[in-house]
Amino acid sequence: MSKPTIPEVLDRFLAYRVAHSDWRSLRVFLGDGEFSEDAVVACSVRAIEAGDTEGYDLSQILLQMSKTQRKKLFHRVRSD
Repeated sequence: MSKPTIPEVLDRFLAYRVAHSDWRSLRVFLGDGEFSEDAVVACSVRAIEAGDTEGYDLSQILLQMSKTQRKKLFHRVRSD
């Protein structure tokens, strides 16, 4: 399986940001800027507990990305 690219997923992350200004389940990643795999797993668990399907799906995308890709995606989402 190939890693997702930022252009492939950026629109979904931007839409999530617009829909959830508090970052909801992805707060550790999008709000706090934590890029480690453990931080993304925490987002995934939080999404499951909250019933946040889109947050869960996005956390799974993040898990497929490298830490460098996550950092770049973070900066793109935060700057748009």
